[in-house]
Amino acid sequence: CALMATGGVKCWGINANGQVGNNGTLDRQVPTDCVGLAAGATALTLGDGHVCALMATGALKCWGLGNRGQIGNNGTLDRQVPTDVGIASGVVSVALGDEHTCALFDTGGVKCWGRNDHGQVGNNSTLNRQVPTDVVGLAAGVAKIYAKHQQTCAILDTGAVKCWGLNGRGQIGNNGTLDRQVPTDVTGLGSGVT
Repeated sequence: CALMATGGVKCWGINANGQVGNNGTLDRQVPTDCVGLAAGATALTLGDGHVCALMATGALKCWGLGNRGQIGNNGTLDRQVPTDVGIASGVVSVALGDEHTCALFDTGGVKCWGRNDHGQVGNNSTLNRQVPTDVVGLAAGVAKIYAKHQQTCAILDTGAVKCWGLNGRGQIGNNGTLDRQVPTDVTGLGSGVT
């Protein structure tokens, strides 16, 4: 996908789940306009089958694979066009894992949704979430968020780092290998991280 200087979005490639956003599922070999996104987008983030666009209004639109609720529209159907997430304003950045989505708000708070079998939504459960859900302990104070595969991490305003989700190889950084369902301090990174 490409974000155009006009604020429009074009996508291409595999489209089995509607991730090109052109209201179809045929693969596209050239950049193709996303329906309803001719202008107004300020950032794009890609997951493993779904895409989200941050709008100038602070709202969020997502499309593509929706099987785990990662679109955030209270459903599990794939979406072939950019679809409003249940967030009208206030989003400043978005992070996508394989099948989960997280949003950082202008308040410094974080909400996540989608696949949650390893706790990657951060709401102290392992049930998938189809709507934006508060991350435990992160109502404020977050500067940046990142998601990859089945993990999520946040850099706090203090320069500390917290991570949560899949931890079988120690990727949470807390000197253990148990999955973490809530944001967990990364050992030795209590400050100084940018």
